[in-house]
Amino acid sequence: MSWFLRIDSLLNAGCEKPSTLSRGLEPQLACQVSDLAPNQVSPARDQPNHTHDYSRDLSQTTPAPSSSCGSESPQITKPTEHSNHSFVRWHRHRRLRACQSCHNKKIKCIGDGAKCNNCNRARLQCAWTPMKKRGPKPKLKAPGGNIAATQPSTDTSFDELMRRFYSDEVPQDTRDAIVYYLDYFYGICPIFHPATLVRRVLDGKVEQILIDAMRASAARIITKHTGRSVDVDKAIEVVQQKLMLDLEAPSLDYVRAVVLLASLNGGECRFMSYNSLSCLAASLVIRLGWHTIDLVIKSETSWDDWAAAELKRRTFWVVYEIDSYQSLLGDRPMTISESRLHISPPGADCSWDDMAAQQGCCGFSQYQANLPKSEIVRTGYTLHSFVETCNLAALISRINTFLWDVRVDLSGRSGANMYAPSLKYLEPPQAALMQKPEQLKNLFDYPRFAELSRMLVGWRDDLVPADDMKGLWKSEHHFSTFGSLEHRHFIMRIRYFCLYTYSVPVLHILHFANRPSFFAKGASYSSAADLPNPALALAAADSIENSVIREMLSAAFSDLLNDGLLAYDIVEESWDICLEAVHDVIAFMDRNSDIPLDRCDQVMPLCLFTSITVLIRQIRRCRSAIETKNMGLSKKPALNPHDELTKNVLALRRLWAMLKDLDLIWRIDGMELLLRTMQVEEVANIADFLSNMSL
Repeated sequence: MSWFLRIDSLLNAGCEKPSTLSRGLEPQLACQVSDLAPNQVSPARDQPNHTHDYSRDLSQTTPAPSSSCGSESPQITKPTEHSNHSFVRWHRHRRLRACQSCHNKKIKCIGDGAKCNNCNRARLQCAWTPMKKRGPKPKLKAPGGNIAATQPSTDTSFDELMRRFYSDEVPQDTRDAIVYYLDYFYGICPIFHPATLVRRVLDGKVEQILIDAMRASAARIITKHTGRSVDVDKAIEVVQQKLMLDLEAPSLDYVRAVVLLASLNGGECRFMSYNSLSCLAASLVIRLGWHTIDLVIKSETSWDDWAAAELKRRTFWVVYEIDSYQSLLGDRPMTISESRLHISPPGADCSWDDMAAQQGCCGFSQYQANLPKSEIVRTGYTLHSFVETCNLAALISRINTFLWDVRVDLSGRSGANMYAPSLKYLEPPQAALMQKPEQLKNLFDYPRFAELSRMLVGWRDDLVPADDMKGLWKSEHHFSTFGSLEHRHFIMRIRYFCLYTYSVPVLHILHFANRPSFFAKGASYSSAADLPNPALALAAADSIENSVIREMLSAAFSDLLNDGLLAYDIVEESWDICLEAVHDVIAFMDRNSDIPLDRCDQVMPLCLFTSITVLIRQIRRCRSAIETKNMGLSKKPALNPHDELTKNVLALRRLWAMLKDLDLIWRIDGMELLLRTMQVEEVANIADFLSNMSL
């Protein structure tokens, strides 16, 4: 009977090849198996059942004995208790795989029907979990041949990709968020691989918080172009609430959502949220170690690894830019310490932006800093404009540090009432090692001040001229052509147009500090004695107005910047530079007047705002010069107050109209109210009257 036990044990083990049982068995095996009753034979294999007909397999695979069975086709008879030969007992077969209920209870899953016996008795639903595919994972091919595990497959053609993207497979809100964000804001914040983003959306692998952040960023554009109203404030609040839920496990999508929301809050004049989210984004990229991503030179084994590092570099540098802007406007140190940066600039080639390009087609590349301007334009190298923004951010950091060092140096020169820390290991602030003048009259006595001013103007003049790309672009593009050469020219021209305007407010902030009231701590330009010019007496007459303006400005800018925006005691050389920058940017805008204003980013309102404050002060200076018969406005020869008044009034009206038009895309109602408080329209009207009188 030992061989019966052997069969029994193998059946319980779920053996699917019982033909091996015939080896070494007695010749009677086939006959005795054939004596099984018909009603004890398991169902056929082609029936949808979990049981297996092992007796049938044995009868088909076991060789027939020559004599003991009596014939080649033995007759199957029902065994009785008087039978002389042994009987193979019927056995309830275990299923090849246990149902979920039996698996959880750690019991045998038995039965022949669709439900196992245990579930039948307990009146439970018999369910199986889907089996995972087993076996070794396929090896990666040569670099560029695959995409990361988080990315979808690349077998789908581009036409099929676009068909699916514009079908009901993608919700309308999601599609609007992707299309309009990439169309309007990708050039400002290129922290995506466009083709991969679309594929991830189709595969449902993009975190919802990132889609919501993109939708909030493009809310005004979506409302304008589709008529589907999106409440910007509500969209921002929804995303900000979600940010707190995933703060402990930040992913790349999460960090990018923080970056988008920080930038959006700045454009919407939500300055406290702007500052808080900027600091959060900076701390996240530092905590994740992206600032040292190139500390150890690594050779990426696949395009996936290189692309992942590229996305992190791009995200980090956008955070660095935001941090530098906020530090200058808020008069605070940067959250990101430059002394600990070990990260290269982004280095993808032009195919990175192309929506129709096959994934992985752009090879491992590095940023080419010395490309001629003609080559940048010819190839549509959009990354160059992004790196130029990073260069400006580094220069802004230098300016912010210099202004702080000057104040520390001035505090040390005064000697009285100097700050002294009372903590044991805390040292007082020390200015950086720089060449310091013996007799200080204005900031030009510091060689570093003139150097920073030249560097800023040089950065502006080295940009690719937006005028040179007039004939290379079209203002309208379908989303399917995103990243094509013509579309890259479109993005490039807008970016270089905006970058040129970036230099204006930075130059103003630097030179607004060059004033006597900056050197005397706590002194106000309206209360300073011995004003160098009669026009400065205007400030004392407007003390109530200025206090209101100062209170409004304090929500957005630091006290240092607020004083500079309202000061009339700016050193003449610095004032001429500020005024020249305003008229230069107006001429630049006239040469590129075909660029729609809704394509400008959130720095444009700041550029217009600081320029308008310069023009208002210059117009008041002209009025004062005309009324007091003082025809000398500047050291420059042939500067007639009447001509200067007419010129600046025209410029003021032009910039004031542009600022109001920007309300379609950016929230500038705060700036508009502030300028109305500064009597911008009254100033222009009175100046017009005086100008006509002079004729």
